[in-house]
Amino acid sequence: MSLTDALMVAAVLLAPLIAIQISVFLENRRETRQRRLNLFRTLMMTRAARLVPDHVNALNMIDIEFSGSDSKSKEVRAAWKAYLDILNSTDLSGEVWNEKALDLFVDLLHHLAAHVGYDFDRTHLRRNAYFPRGFGETEMDQLAIRTGVRELLEGKRALPVWVPQADESSSTGQALPTTQDYSQPSTEG
Repeated sequence: MSLTDALMVAAVLLAPLIAIQISVFLENRRETRQRRLNLFRTLMMTRAARLVPDHVNALNMIDIEFSGSDSKSKEVRAAWKAYLDILNSTDLSGEVWNEKALDLFVDLLHHLAAHVGYDFDRTHLRRNAYFPRGFGETEMDQLAIRTGVRELLEGKRALPVWVPQADESSSTGQALPTTQDYSQPSTEG
């Protein structure tokens, strides 16, 4: 068997293995890109409502999805670390914290966009999000309800009870008290 014949046999045997390896490599690359793109899309969809669970979950996946050693992945992780530091900070006052957090979040979005192939400027990322006023009012209502229920369960708030007064034409003819405070124990025996 000549060298040419041996190389031909090797090529015939190795070609399918090489083709499979290339196919697996390309599929893994495509899946990684799709996961990164989905993460970016989630953050873009929820950028005006950063407290929703999908937004928080996407942020927490950045370290995994952008774990590469390339410079763009490192920039994304650095921007995420800076944003996470401000999110966990208690050193700044409300308005200063909000502005700094927004700046760092926009910087993170900018790096993510560049990594997945979008060219958004920081102003676009900061200003071009739609959040209806009704969403904000709903969030404030839900917060008030949750706070009120928590205070009620913790005993910090009493549940007011109003009993309507019976009118003259009722069948019993007896008037009921108009209000009763049940938050304090009764001293009547």
